[in-house]
Amino acid sequence: MAAGLAAHGHKPTELLYTDNAQAELAFHEKTTASLHRNVSHVVIDPYGRLPIFILPADVELQYYDASDLIDVACFQLLSNAGLNDSKHVVCCYITYQTEPDGQGGLV
Repeated sequence: MAAGLAAHGHKPTELLYTDNAQAELAFHEKTTASLHRNVSHVVIDPYGRLPIFILPADVELQYYDASDLIDVACFQLLSNAGLNDSKHVVCCYITYQTEPDGQGGLV
């Protein structure tokens, strides 16, 4: 791309808009060298200010992978919330199966 722009008298690319910057960054910087000149990438860690969570050894972990079991667990947590001084930590981990859509994205 850079050679084509130069061959036709155009300036190098200075700015690029994309809908998936993290996934496309290496490709665009490799194919368009001007995109990484004088650039400082900003890495934002929204959780950097939080202390590391250390799980006590006597904590009971439960895993659910069916929606009805998750519903029952949520109901039990909400029913027992505030009844005593105990604390509940709820973590949700959601994954989706994806595949390339043939147009540079995922479905």
